[in-house]
Amino acid sequence: MSESEYGIYAVGTFRIQNEPDESKQPMFNLATINCEKQTNDAGKISLECKMTKAVVWANPESPNADKPNCSLDLDSAAYSMKELQMGILAGVDDSTSCYQSMLTIDRNTKRVYLSFTRTKYADNYDRIERAHVVQRLVHRY
Repeated sequence: MSESEYGIYAVGTFRIQNEPDESKQPMFNLATINCEKQTNDAGKISLECKMTKAVVWANPESPNADKPNCSLDLDSAAYSMKELQMGILAGVDDSTSCYQSMLTIDRNTKRVYLSFTRTKYADNYDRIERAHVVQRLVHRY
């Protein structure tokens, strides 16, 4: 992670913290985070971070050109950051309906964290889907 008068820049991989089993870690990911200072009409300075992340998903089958067994996804998100305490910045991305992601930058330790929280929409969707399954089962019998 590096900082300048213009903002913060970081590049690296995200890993599941305190998970010693490598098979439970992401297969491959690479993320870049570019945070730039923004000034609004009132002269107040804020920090917006844009994250671009490449992730590979694969299954254990052997490579096969006719039936690909992996994919490469490219995701991007923007976070409007707030200082929670001295040196700790956090921002939330609401662009997906099932999970809300939070980007946290610890300027003291020069570490970046990405965490996820399940949204109420996802809970409501699961409840509606379960109700439809129950209705289908009731109509069968």
